[in-house]
Amino acid sequence: MELVKTVLTITGVEMGDDRLIGYISSKQIVENFGPSWLPEYQRGRIESRKKINALKKIFVEHKNIDSIKINLADGDWTTAGKLLTLTGHVHLIDGQQRVCALSESGVIDFNVPVEVYVGLSYSEELKLFHQFNEKATKLSLAELLRSYESLWSDLLRRVLKVRSLPMKVTTGVKQSGISAIQYCTLLYWVASSMLGRQSQVRVPMSSTLKKFMRDSQPRVPEVQIVEVAVRRILQSYVATFGDFDYAATAYKRPVLLAWCHILVDNFLCANGTLDFDGFEKKIHDGSRIVSNALLQEYARDTTTYGHYKMYNYLVDKYFNKNVRKGALLAKIEFTDEDLSGVVVDGITHEEDVEPLAADSYS
Repeated sequence: MELVKTVLTITGVEMGDDRLIGYISSKQIVENFGPSWLPEYQRGRIESRKKINALKKIFVEHKNIDSIKINLADGDWTTAGKLLTLTGHVHLIDGQQRVCALSESGVIDFNVPVEVYVGLSYSEELKLFHQFNEKATKLSLAELLRSYESLWSDLLRRVLKVRSLPMKVTTGVKQSGISAIQYCTLLYWVASSMLGRQSQVRVPMSSTLKKFMRDSQPRVPEVQIVEVAVRRILQSYVATFGDFDYAATAYKRPVLLAWCHILVDNFLCANGTLDFDGFEKKIHDGSRIVSNALLQEYARDTTTYGHYKMYNYLVDKYFNKNVRKGALLAKIEFTDEDLSGVVVDGITHEEDVEPLAADSYS
């Protein structure tokens, strides 16, 4: 994205501990705000017109609103009394939804409270971004993962931007595509299997996924081969069940996760390819699979139990039917103790975007 040099004037400036606090006229925001203000870690725009219109109403009616936070990432600044002039490249750390709504409203006579940081690094911006959203609108797991700095997070940002996978990766609610959470779960399983760590049937808790995406330190070739393996698994899924349809049984969360996990546990090779051996015909017989009444019942169970039950059911009743040699082993029985905390603290639905309170938009 081309960086745009901006000139902004902040009035009523006072010194804070590590920032300057003042007001910026809405006219300057309307005239200058653009994509270059939004770093990659920023969340997507809210889609609810009702919420967007509620924000616009705040500016039209000149109501109080929380301050926005910006960083002069590159450039110069000068002060004259209580007047601050910024010249350079600005990053909006907090307040995206408010600024977007203000820009659309066209209101030019509103003084927006602003907190100005100068010269923060990208990592420092990220730290503040997480801090502000921890206290206000809680970030969804997908947004957190997208905003970390690691090779895995770089991969997630790339697939979200390029959208070149067999299934589009999305962060929105009920959008057509595999959710970012499901994609990260699949990355976790494949990496665990291919990089020497034992794959586990349990769906990783959100804290496990966040730690994996943030703290694991793979080499570039390892990330590349895992990316290729995930792509092949998704290509195989589309070949079996057809293009994505959010309402289709095959793309319900338990079926998608269970089927992909079966491929990882049983058919994934060290070079990232899939070797189905004698199961090739069964792999590509998706219409008969999803017509099964019991499978459709399991598919409606969107808790972690649904994933586990679906995994065992597909292995026992589909893959191993009439197979004498090379039968797959069903997973061990799971107990309530095994699942303690997973459904509550983990990923219970693919639409994991947190609801936004009316007074806590970012």
